[in-house]
Amino acid sequence: MKRWFILLVPVLFLTPIQGKDYMRVNEGPAGIKELQIAVRRFQISKPVEREIVLVGVTHIGTETYYRELQKILDDADVVLYEGVDGDREEFRNMKQNREDLGENSTLQASLAKSLGLAFQLHEIDYNREHFINSDVNSTELFHLFRGEEFTDPEGARRDTQQLMRNMQAMSAAGQAMVAMLGQLERNPDWSRAMRWCMVQTLGNIRGDISRMAGLPPRMKDMMTVLIKKRNEVVMEDLNQQLSEPESKGSIALFYGAAHMADFEKRLVKELKGEEIETVWVPAFRGSLKTSGLNVLEKSMVRGFLNQQLSVLRVMQAAPEPEHP
Repeated sequence: MKRWFILLVPVLFLTPIQGKDYMRVNEGPAGIKELQIAVRRFQISKPVEREIVLVGVTHIGTETYYRELQKILDDADVVLYEGVDGDREEFRNMKQNREDLGENSTLQASLAKSLGLAFQLHEIDYNREHFINSDVNSTELFHLFRGEEFTDPEGARRDTQQLMRNMQAMSAAGQAMVAMLGQLERNPDWSRAMRWCMVQTLGNIRGDISRMAGLPPRMKDMMTVLIKKRNEVVMEDLNQQLSEPESKGSIALFYGAAHMADFEKRLVKELKGEEIETVWVPAFRGSLKTSGLNVLEKSMVRGFLNQQLSVLRVMQAAPEPEHP
């Protein structure tokens, strides 16, 4: 069972972990569990009257899910999007170049393929004139983690790139992960069951992960960097857009669902935003009942899921108090 836990790690910590009310599970017939992500619209009146759209996203999902998000993003006048070093040409053109890169170009892409799903960067077209990268670069991210000044930006960039490579398939752990994902891809019954398990796990995470009482201190610090510090960059870019004399229309913030709760707090507190609409977009679904596994295998999956939910309940039992 330990090997299945490893499969969930990239989803829990490399892909979105939801903020309050930005992920939910919808139950359908035949035991289907569907993960849905919120797209929430806000109206602000100062400094100018504008509509701000919080477009939460999970980094793996169905092709239909990403087509729906593309429509929402293309309807916005400006999109501020997530992506460390995301202003690079290769990032913006990843959808067009996906065949050259290969479907297993990253660990997340491998995970998506093994589960019969799609990878966000292979499906969303970032090569749009109204798309603006709003994130830290790899050098800034490295120094955020280490708490250092920018004494050697080029050296920091090289170190960070090496760290990222080690986290991918080039490391021993990454190679083992890719091998296990390959096994999962070749077994559709287990693939369907693990989609169901992932929906259940992600759908039961509540609140701001950086404030979870049971989270190790260093993990809390990492989550604060990954979410709140990067959100500060986005809010600066948002205020810059709002200050433009000819600025008009809607602005979409396109980020992992983990960032959305903090974005909402900032919009309400700093810009007096008022919610005007929430739409829930289906990301992916799974069913243990119709997975094709036998009774013993289904029991193993349920036992694994119960273990994960027990850990989550302990971690979320005593959240840290809010600070003004």
